[in-house]
Amino acid sequence: MAIEENAVASSILMFMEGQSSWSGTSKKLMSVLKSVAKKEELDMKTFPKSPSALSRKINDIKSNLLNEGIEIEKISQRDWQIKKS
Repeated sequence: MAIEENAVASSILMFMEGQSSWSGTSKKLMSVLKSVAKKEELDMKTFPKSPSALSRKINDIKSNLLNEGIEIEKISQRDWQIKKS
């Protein structure tokens, strides 16, 4: 699947456009990405419904995001860190 066709990947890319790094909880990341997806009118039908589902989706697209210069990793049980490279 192309990264542009993935609502989570697209949301992460758009969210990181104005910053070089971000860290926070899975719940906060879910809230932020949902907000971006709605604002950009992305397909919400495929958007994860819970933080754990979001984690699985992110793990599936990590390498695609890395190809776009975005490194995302889980730094604790509930916390994520996103960096532009």
